[in-house]
Amino acid sequence: MLFVGWIGFNGGSTAAAVPEIAHIIANTVLAAGTGGAAGYLEGLRQDRIILPKKAFSGMVGGLVAVTAGCMVLTPAGALIVGALGGSAAVWFNSFLETRLKIDDAVGAVGVHGASGVVGTLAPALLSSVAHLPTGSRLDQLGVQMLAPGSTSSGHSVSGSSSSGCSAR
Repeated sequence: MLFVGWIGFNGGSTAAAVPEIAHIIANTVLAAGTGGAAGYLEGLRQDRIILPKKAFSGMVGGLVAVTAGCMVLTPAGALIVGALGGSAAVWFNSFLETRLKIDDAVGAVGVHGASGVVGTLAPALLSSVAHLPTGSRLDQLGVQMLAPGSTSSGHSVSGSSSSGCSAR
Protein backbone atom coordinates (compact mmCIF):
# COMPACT_ATOMS: atom_id res chain seq x y z
CA MET A 1 0.00 0.00 0.00
CA LEU A 2 2.85 2.37 0.77
CA PHE A 3 4.40 1.75 -2.64
CA VAL A 4 1.14 2.47 -4.46
CA GLY A 5 0.51 5.54 -2.32
CA TRP A 6 3.97 6.87 -3.16
CA ILE A 7 3.16 6.64 -6.86
CA GLY A 8 0.20 8.93 -6.23
CA PHE A 9 2.27 11.18 -3.99
CA ASN A 10 5.02 11.74 -6.56
CA GLY A 11 2.67 11.67 -9.57
CA GLY A 12 0.26 14.05 -7.90
CA SER A 13 3.01 16.53 -7.05
CA THR A 14 2.56 18.20 -10.43
CA ALA A 15 -0.87 19.44 -9.24
CA ALA A 16 -2.18 19.09 -12.81
CA ALA A 17 -2.76 16.33 -15.34
CA VAL A 18 0.31 16.84 -17.51
CA PRO A 19 2.27 14.38 -19.68
CA GLU A 20 5.23 14.48 -17.27
CA ILE A 21 3.25 12.37 -14.80
CA ALA A 22 4.15 9.22 -16.75
CA HIS A 23 7.86 10.04 -16.43
CA ILE A 24 7.50 10.75 -12.71
CA ILE A 25 5.63 7.49 -12.07
CA ALA A 26 8.15 5.48 -14.11
CA ASN A 27 11.04 6.98 -12.15
CA THR A 28 9.25 6.29 -8.87
CA VAL A 29 8.69 2.63 -9.77
CA LEU A 30 12.26 2.18 -11.03
CA ALA A 31 13.75 3.65 -7.87
CA ALA A 32 11.52 1.54 -5.63
CA GLY A 33 12.55 -1.63 -7.47
CA THR A 34 16.27 -0.96 -7.36
CA GLY A 35 16.01 0.26 -3.77
CA GLY A 36 14.33 -3.00 -2.78
CA ALA A 37 16.96 -5.05 -4.60
CA ALA A 38 19.80 -3.02 -3.06
CA GLY A 39 18.27 -3.36 0.41
CA TYR A 40 17.94 -7.11 -0.11
CA LEU A 41 21.59 -7.41 -1.19
CA GLU A 42 22.91 -5.12 1.56
CA GLY A 43 20.91 -7.07 4.14
CA LEU A 44 22.23 -10.36 2.78
CA ARG A 45 25.78 -8.98 2.95
CA GLN A 46 25.30 -7.81 6.55
CA ASP A 47 23.43 -10.78 7.99
CA ARG A 48 24.20 -13.69 5.66
CA ILE A 49 20.48 -14.50 5.69
CA ILE A 50 17.47 -13.07 3.92
CA LEU A 51 15.39 -10.74 6.08
CA PRO A 52 12.35 -9.26 4.30
CA LYS A 53 12.56 -6.12 6.42
CA LYS A 54 15.86 -5.21 4.72
CA ALA A 55 14.31 -5.39 1.23
CA PHE A 56 11.31 -3.39 2.44
CA SER A 57 13.54 -0.73 4.04
CA GLY A 58 15.51 -0.59 0.80
CA MET A 59 12.34 -0.14 -1.24
CA VAL A 60 11.12 2.70 0.97
CA GLY A 61 14.63 4.17 0.95
CA GLY A 62 14.53 4.15 -2.86
CA LEU A 63 11.14 5.88 -2.80
CA VAL A 64 12.39 8.52 -0.38
CA ALA A 65 15.54 9.09 -2.42
CA VAL A 66 13.78 9.55 -5.76
CA THR A 67 11.09 11.91 -4.50
CA ALA A 68 13.12 15.13 -4.67
CA GLY A 69 14.28 14.55 -8.24
CA CYS A 70 11.60 12.32 -9.72
CA MET A 71 10.76 14.84 -12.44
CA VAL A 72 14.30 15.83 -13.46
CA LEU A 73 16.08 12.45 -13.30
CA THR A 74 16.43 10.19 -16.31
CA PRO A 75 15.28 6.58 -15.87
CA ALA A 76 18.93 5.55 -15.48
CA GLY A 77 19.34 8.25 -12.83
CA ALA A 78 16.25 6.96 -11.02
CA LEU A 79 17.73 3.44 -11.00
CA ILE A 80 20.97 4.76 -9.51
CA VAL A 81 19.20 6.94 -6.95
CA GLY A 82 16.95 4.07 -5.90
CA ALA A 83 19.88 1.71 -5.44
CA LEU A 84 21.89 4.28 -3.48
CA GLY A 85 18.89 5.23 -1.36
CA GLY A 86 18.02 1.61 -0.60
CA SER A 87 21.60 0.73 0.29
CA ALA A 88 21.96 3.85 2.43
CA ALA A 89 18.79 3.07 4.37
CA VAL A 90 19.77 -0.48 5.25
CA TRP A 91 23.42 0.34 5.93
CA PHE A 92 22.65 3.36 8.13
CA ASN A 93 20.02 1.50 10.16
CA SER A 94 22.55 -1.23 10.85
CA PHE A 95 25.18 1.37 11.75
CA LEU A 96 22.80 3.01 14.22
CA GLU A 97 21.99 -0.27 15.87
CA THR A 98 25.39 -1.98 15.96
CA ARG A 99 27.84 0.90 16.29
CA LEU A 100 25.89 3.65 18.01
CA LYS A 101 23.64 1.29 19.98
CA ILE A 102 20.53 3.25 19.05
CA ASP A 103 17.37 1.21 18.57
CA ASP A 104 15.23 2.67 15.82
CA ALA A 105 12.52 0.02 15.86
CA VAL A 106 11.00 0.95 12.50
CA GLY A 107 14.18 2.12 10.75
CA ALA A 108 12.84 5.61 10.16
CA VAL A 109 16.16 7.39 10.63
CA GLY A 110 17.96 5.37 8.00
CA VAL A 111 15.06 5.29 5.58
CA HIS A 112 14.19 8.95 5.78
CA GLY A 113 17.46 10.46 6.98
CA ALA A 114 20.15 8.64 5.01
CA SER A 115 18.00 8.06 1.92
CA GLY A 116 16.75 11.63 2.12
CA VAL A 117 20.30 12.96 2.00
CA VAL A 118 21.06 10.74 -1.00
CA GLY A 119 17.92 11.96 -2.74
CA THR A 120 18.62 15.60 -1.94
CA LEU A 121 22.11 15.50 -3.42
CA ALA A 122 21.41 13.20 -6.38
CA PRO A 123 19.59 15.60 -8.73
CA ALA A 124 22.62 17.89 -8.80
CA LEU A 125 24.80 14.97 -9.89
CA LEU A 126 22.47 12.87 -12.05
CA SER A 127 19.99 15.14 -13.80
CA SER A 128 20.59 17.10 -16.96
CA VAL A 129 22.36 20.44 -16.42
CA ALA A 130 19.44 22.03 -18.28
CA HIS A 131 17.19 21.08 -15.33
CA LEU A 132 19.45 22.69 -12.73
CA PRO A 133 18.39 26.19 -11.65
CA THR A 134 22.00 27.27 -11.08
CA GLY A 135 23.14 25.98 -14.50
CA SER A 136 26.14 24.21 -12.96
CA ARG A 137 26.45 20.83 -11.25
CA LEU A 138 28.93 22.11 -8.68
CA ASP A 139 26.90 25.21 -7.83
CA GLN A 140 23.71 23.15 -7.62
CA LEU A 141 25.42 20.58 -5.40
CA GLY A 142 26.38 23.42 -3.06
CA VAL A 143 22.77 24.56 -2.89
CA GLN A 144 21.52 20.99 -2.40
CA MET A 145 24.02 20.42 0.42
CA LEU A 146 22.47 23.27 2.39
CA ALA A 147 19.25 21.35 3.05
CA PRO A 148 20.65 18.28 4.82
CA GLY A 149 23.20 20.41 6.66
CA SER A 150 20.68 22.93 7.92
CA THR A 151 18.15 20.25 8.83
CA SER A 152 20.76 18.26 10.76
CA SER A 153 21.90 21.41 12.55
CA GLY A 154 18.33 22.28 13.45
CA HIS A 155 17.69 18.81 14.84
CA SER A 156 20.86 18.94 16.90
CA VAL A 157 20.10 22.35 18.36
CA SER A 158 16.36 22.10 18.92
CA GLY A 159 15.85 18.36 19.16
CA SER A 160 12.78 18.73 16.98
CA SER A 161 11.81 17.18 13.71
CA SER A 162 9.85 18.31 10.72
CA SER A 163 8.67 16.84 7.47
CA GLY A 164 7.71 18.22 4.13
CA CYS A 165 8.09 17.70 0.45
CA SER A 166 9.95 19.68 -2.13
CA ALA A 167 8.02 21.77 -4.61
CA ARG A 168 8.71 21.12 -8.25
